[in-house]
Amino acid sequence: RLQTFTETQKRSRRARRQAEKKKFTIDLMKGNPIAVLTTYTSKLNKSRERHIHWAISWVTSSNKRVPHHLRVSAGRVLASLAWPDERIPGIRNRLWDTGATQKIICMARTGEI
Repeated sequence: RLQTFTETQKRSRRARRQAEKKKFTIDLMKGNPIAVLTTYTSKLNKSRERHIHWAISWVTSSNKRVPHHLRVSAGRVLASLAWPDERIPGIRNRLWDTGATQKIICMARTGEI
């Protein structure tokens, strides 16, 4: 259910984050470009880190509630950020430490990415 707010109404931080995560999910599944991941301004560092965290959690999740299409889309985005050139410094180490690299390689072997 989507709620609309007027400008005078303030949403809580949690509600804003949930809306941001929902928009990110929809953009990933539709294949839309995600500007926050490719824009390298310092103002977006926290937001970029949040988006990367969500994508890694979707790729590594064994929960059946995460749609397979979302996992593949998140894996594709993370792979494009890490290989062949590391667009975000330290992303390869982060993917390796969380186990996302192995999942991405498995997706690539099966031709999903």
